[in-house]
Amino acid sequence: MLVTQGAHHVFLDFRLDASGLHHAGTRVPLSPQAQAILTCLVRASPRPVEHAELFRAAWGSLRVSEGSLRQAVLEIRRALRQGDGQDAVENVRGQGYAFVAPLAGAREVLPRTLGLDTLLGCASIWSDLVDEAALHALLDAPAACVLTALDEALACGALLRAEAPRWYRFTSPEERVATYEALPRSTRASLHVRAAEWLERMGLDTSERLRAHHYGQAALPACADLAAHYATRVARRCAEAGAHAESAEWYRHAQRGLALSPTLDARAMLALALSECEATQASGAPRAGLRARFRALAEQADALDDTPTLVRAVRGHYGDLGERFSPHEPDSLDDAVAGQLVNQALARVAPEQAALRAPLLGCLAYSLAYSPRHQARRQALDEAHACARASGDAALRVRVHELEVLVEFTPTQLPTLHARCGEWVELGKQLGSRARELDARLARATVAVGLGDRDGAELDFRRARVLADELGSPEAAARALRGEIFRAFLNGELQVVEQLAARQLAALQSEPSERLIWLGRHVALAHLRSRPLPGVGALAAGTESLFGRNSMGRSFLAAAHANVGE
Repeated sequence: MLVTQGAHHVFLDFRLDASGLHHAGTRVPLSPQAQAILTCLVRASPRPVEHAELFRAAWGSLRVSEGSLRQAVLEIRRALRQGDGQDAVENVRGQGYAFVAPLAGAREVLPRTLGLDTLLGCASIWSDLVDEAALHALLDAPAACVLTALDEALACGALLRAEAPRWYRFTSPEERVATYEALPRSTRASLHVRAAEWLERMGLDTSERLRAHHYGQAALPACADLAAHYATRVARRCAEAGAHAESAEWYRHAQRGLALSPTLDARAMLALALSECEATQASGAPRAGLRARFRALAEQADALDDTPTLVRAVRGHYGDLGERFSPHEPDSLDDAVAGQLVNQALARVAPEQAALRAPLLGCLAYSLAYSPRHQARRQALDEAHACARASGDAALRVRVHELEVLVEFTPTQLPTLHARCGEWVELGKQLGSRARELDARLARATVAVGLGDRDGAELDFRRARVLADELGSPEAAARALRGEIFRAFLNGELQVVEQLAARQLAALQSEPSERLIWLGRHVALAHLRSRPLPGVGALAAGTESLFGRNSMGRSFLAAAHANVGE
């Protein structure tokens, strides 16, 4: 006998529901595709179901062979042989497959109609475009009912056909949002969960963003860990592509998801908050308050006795060198607060923990940037390189190289820096990271300019443009634009320099400290070449009052005047 009970089906001695097929209280293993096909056949029983309808139910819009369908049906038949269902699925020539379990009595008849509001509500949880396969997967109704409801929606103008076959859209984004917001909260959550589960069954890598979105929108404790998991994966992929601002946003989604977990893990939440701060920092966003957030996270890590996370927070505390040029910084050349934070973390890391000591030693050198304590800074950098090599972590070696370029860009260190940047380029290739290779190329080109190697600089600038185009993110384009500025400066094209710099500053909505960095780099370049460069004074126009607020700014301005005879 076959009966339907709410969201599950009972036939013979089997029970079929959303969690799977069960026999005598034990779950029977079935692939997601086989379960979807069995559910479709049971709902339509005893009517035959066409192959096309079964393909949509199991694989959506993914194209698979007839052999895949036959294999799934064979899997169902083998599973049903555990009970009395050996002949439960039959092949009806020319019509498809049918579920023909022997009936011992009356059976509840499934509804053959689907309300228009139900269809539109289901469609509204997607973006402005919705796939017909998704509607079939989410709506608990036979395929014929779904198609009838779609025809009705098209006839009344509630939905329109999209350009791609079997895709639909609302008449306007506002109409979709209004339909979505009219759904009861519980209905929305249920539809989002079913959408995410269907995307998981499809197993497509491209659906990760959608899975993260739907589990997050469901906002249910039962889905909290999944929402955080997928949002974190998307955030990491964005970071790998150089899209750091988008990565930070996905890390915020992950935190919101994890906050609903009934077994909230404080360490996991701390790690997500730290990743968000790191991505925000890498995006070039305004740094106001960012160092304070890193310091607070370091304190949390210390309280949780989480040394690796403490090290990450300390690294983040240093941020970009531009933070050191803030007009509100004291005139002290040593960053005493940052140095104290590093030493506190170093005290907790054993000498043999090379992977943790390397970034901390790099940060210690960073805290001595532009300090007269050259030997201490050089010693910290050399130890950092040694630890990074001992760790075998290529990404860590890259980070130490990044720090070295920031703090050791002086005439006497340029030959060493050029060689180190060459290592950095090779490490970026080894890691398969275009973003890291882009940064390394730009750094080596800048050093080459200081050494007077115009041909070498041109080659690296050119390759950096190609890498930025391949990455395709705004951040990568902004970094490549720096190369264009240096190229123009190298060729004496002052007007081009000013135009490109204006574009860069406008794109990043930079703080005054960012302008200081830009001018400082050009002045340092002029100083390294040891001869007057036309236009350095013009670049300083309008920022002299800002420069006068801290010691490093005053020294840069003095160098500018010395190089242009002003």
